[in-house]
Amino acid sequence: MRNNLRCMGLAFGVAGLILASAARAEEPAPDRGEQRAALLVHMLGGDPVVHLEQTVRAPDVTDALRLDEAVAFALKNNFEVRAASAKTDAADWDVVGAYLGYMPTITYSRSTGRERSGPASYNINDKRVQDDTHHRRDKELSIKQPLVDLTLISDILLRHKSQTAAEIEETGVRERIALQTIGAFYKIIQARLFIRMAEQYKAQLDKLNDLMASRVEGGGAAQADLDRIKARSVSAQSAIIETRSEFDAAMDEFRRLTGVTPLQFQVPAMLVPTLPPTIEDALTKALRGNPDYLLSLRQTEVQQYEADKAYSRLLPKVTFEFTKSRTWNAGGTALGSTDAGGTDEIFPYQNDERAMVVTTWTFSGGTDIAAGLSANAKAREANFKSLDTRSRVEELVRTSYNALGAANSRIPVLQQAVESNARVVSAFEEQYMNASRPLFDLLDAYERHYSARLDLTRVLVAEAQAAHQLRRQMGELIQALKETEHRAHVPAAAEAQPEAKPEAPAADTDEPPVEAAPRESVTAEPAAKP
Repeated sequence: MRNNLRCMGLAFGVAGLILASAARAEEPAPDRGEQRAALLVHMLGGDPVVHLEQTVRAPDVTDALRLDEAVAFALKNNFEVRAASAKTDAADWDVVGAYLGYMPTITYSRSTGRERSGPASYNINDKRVQDDTHHRRDKELSIKQPLVDLTLISDILLRHKSQTAAEIEETGVRERIALQTIGAFYKIIQARLFIRMAEQYKAQLDKLNDLMASRVEGGGAAQADLDRIKARSVSAQSAIIETRSEFDAAMDEFRRLTGVTPLQFQVPAMLVPTLPPTIEDALTKALRGNPDYLLSLRQTEVQQYEADKAYSRLLPKVTFEFTKSRTWNAGGTALGSTDAGGTDEIFPYQNDERAMVVTTWTFSGGTDIAAGLSANAKAREANFKSLDTRSRVEELVRTSYNALGAANSRIPVLQQAVESNARVVSAFEEQYMNASRPLFDLLDAYERHYSARLDLTRVLVAEAQAAHQLRRQMGELIQALKETEHRAHVPAAAEAQPEAKPEAPAADTDEPPVEAAPRESVTAEPAAKP
């Protein structure tokens, strides 16, 4: 009986271990982007909010600004994005204008003035008046309706292609401005972190300087050791000044891109967006969605349609024309009469009404042929540029993957270097206080720890920028921010909503925009076209 109970207990124990192992296996592994974000927050001292120092401009956004909100500000306020949107609107109206070219053309004219006729249109004493100056009035109504005009049809097709190209160009501008905003966002965080590290490095040197000054005064150390510490401290102060300059430049760039000046940043919950597993998958998506490559293809098609439009002007046009005119005193007819001895009846008014189908063929000396040949040459130029753009896209995708692979390999090594140098600094400080470690070793340990932290920060930021650059090459940068936002900020019950920020002025005002998008919106989409 006891053996049976032991066997049953052992079986239940093994089953429990198997279930626990399966449960641990089902737990999702930490995402690469989340790991990098956690590492950056750790380097910031555990606070995910980066407090910025404002020295020139007063902040107009006091809440912690997320990355997706910064991009939303840029897409809403940036003048280059607005210009691209206006260009798309112009292309839309060009399409409307091309269709309206097939609408009837109505012309009404009314003229009055002096006319000199030689000979005139009336007789005096049975003799034709040879020269006469008189007053004349004309009225004419003309309606022309194109029936067959391949030039208009070619123009409609051309405008549609230009409209598509303008929309793709606007998408490319939005993606590029979003990437620049992300770059400025991370530059600010990196500069702020560099300032903090340089200040900590200088604080270590200042503390050591005070200790060494006491030893020098007591005759326990040489003045050269104190000077060596001061030289390192001056170098750290120089690094602080240089980094502050870089920070100010990054803030100015961020202000130019977004139109706002933040007070603090929120570290993204995912530093690296989700990426395709292989280079081939990324290349396939890039060739399908890269705005620059798609725009180059559309520009080739636009030039081909330009050539078709030029050649279509050589073909005849068929038009229906209706004309109604009324003339008074043409040739002086109102001056003559049958009582004056004339043999013909004379009428002062002349009415004319015509409804005709008109065929017109125009040859303008070969200029249309030359224009078509020029457009064909431009189409070949655009095609070669498209091939070059494709090569550049493939190169950038491969370069981004190589950079991500290198960063993925370097970050654990650099992280170990930072931890090892921190332990070395702690041990060397204790040994130096016990007079068992020379000053040079401690100074070298301080510098190595400082340099390792700088290198780790640079690689972290470079990896994040390379990942976003890759999604931009795929034409999915804004979508990546939405995915990151969706994963990072799950709606919570009874969550307090932040105050709404000021709305933007109208787009046609001349005042500089300083507006904020609602915090619940991820990115501002372009307005729907009519």
